Amino acid sequence: MSKPPSNGKRRKSSLTALQQQHSERLQQAEQTWQKALASSEFADEFAFSSALLAQATQTLELHRQTRPEGVDEVRSDAEALSQSLAKLGQQLKALQQRQGEVRNQLESDAARHLNQQSLFEQINKASSSTMT
Repeated sequence: MSKPPSNGKRRKSSLTALQQQHSERLQQAEQTWQKALASSEFADEFAFSSALLAQATQTLELHRQTRPEGVDEVRSDAEALSQSLAKLGQQLKALQQRQGEVRNQLESDAARHLNQQSLFEQINKASSSTMT
């Protein structure tokens, strides 16, 4: 007679399924992003980020040039925004690097998980054959 799966096995199975779904969604999002990037005019993510930063800077400069005369506080706000924009550009670069690190870690975790599952299966087979 076979026993129903224990709560621990069900939880592990549920976590495994969730991890697999997360990994698949991450891969799908990465593929979508890479396809969009490949079909764009940009050579890579750095070129895209640089263009985005340049566009934001250009827009900021355009706003500076078209503002009414005599609004000095706007100038200081624009300078503060320009500094914030530079900081955001640095943060974007750091976040993109971190995204790559997390992606690599998830892929590594998924591979280790598959190896662990295989090992458990081998252990179960070995224990089943020794019991018979």
